[in-house]
Amino acid sequence: MHDAWVQFSTSVAAVAVAGPVAAAEAAEELRVAMYDWEKAGMDWFSAALREGHGRLPECDERFKKAWQAKRAPDRAFQQAARRALGTEEP
Repeated sequence: MHDAWVQFSTSVAAVAVAGPVAAAEAAEELRVAMYDWEKAGMDWFSAALREGHGRLPECDERFKKAWQAKRAPDRAFQQAARRALGTEEP
């Protein structure tokens, strides 16, 4: 997991330095949303270890909300990247 975050964060930093402003802003919003989603999952995992099971409705709800919350930044980044690359239209 750590290696994936390093690669993702490095890519976001590269976009921030070399990419158009719209792509850089979208990449940062996606990074924040992905972090929130990952944090919700890790907190759920920690709670499951403490409780001895993973049936924790409050964790499930937080995880699902974070997953939903990352969808719009994900789409926005994809659109900004396609515009920057000139591939928005087929």
